[in-house]
Amino acid sequence: MSGRPLNLLHTTRGLDAIRAGRQLHVASGCLVGALYCSPLTAEREGLRPHNLGAYLMETKPSTRPLIFEVTPDAPIRPLGVDYLHLGAIHLRIYRHYRSFLTPAETSRIDRIVLAGLRGAAEFLDLALRNASGRPTAAPEFVDRLSEAVVMVPFLGYLYFEVLSEYLMLHSTAPETKSLAQVGELNCRLYKALAFSAVDTMGKLFDLSRFAPRYDRLVRLISGIEPGLSAGAAEYVRRRLSHLLAQTALHPLQDAAAVSFQGAGLGTVQEFAPGLIGQMLFREVRYLPRYGELYH
Repeated sequence: MSGRPLNLLHTTRGLDAIRAGRQLHVASGCLVGALYCSPLTAEREGLRPHNLGAYLMETKPSTRPLIFEVTPDAPIRPLGVDYLHLGAIHLRIYRHYRSFLTPAETSRIDRIVLAGLRGAAEFLDLALRNASGRPTAAPEFVDRLSEAVVMVPFLGYLYFEVLSEYLMLHSTAPETKSLAQVGELNCRLYKALAFSAVDTMGKLFDLSRFAPRYDRLVRLISGIEPGLSAGAAEYVRRRLSHLLAQTALHPLQDAAAVSFQGAGLGTVQEFAPGLIGQMLFREVRYLPRYGELYH
């Protein structure tokens, strides 16, 4: 960033409370303590919202916009935070603060995580084989991925992100081309994907429920941009396999040298800290006491 003022848009239902308390509360979602914003671009007519920000204002009439002006002390290199890569951090936090959990809570979390790993072990190994250059037929891969999401919900997040990437990078729709002229990816594509794939996504944006099988995947993509449906499954097979290896495994771990089948929880923590961290974080978030544990 140049060091010049940066304008950001945040939408909220609590504008009156923010004004009264002069405080902003960060979200406790996937980005762990983030305040979700979208950029605003200064133009002659005023501040133009990014298409994601415009979408949020159009579709969430109960929220109100709040604009921040942030001025860095000096030019700084922009940094990105990708929630898919936070698994190892989640695991470190869990280990450090595990004593705050009751023995019953710890036992329940370990039991759920281990059951999920065992149920999805065959698919996880299949995906790593694909990442290592031993491909599976794309329709079979997608169907087995869909089944594994139930046991390892983090796979639903990977699935959605991979398809979102596919749509935004390959779309040739007029709106996509128009947005590209102002340097923006078309975020409305992945919003359409999420809401068409899961009926209840409008009430709770829960990507653990994103698990379309192959036939439904083709129909979903056809409904958004027909020309992209033919290549979607193969893109998922190739991209998700590598993304799983990258986000799940230890950076020094060879994807071709491990197997989830028969591995215990301690062993998996060593070779796949990213995956275990994501799974633990999700289960802690679903504890009744999460409200008091979060901070």
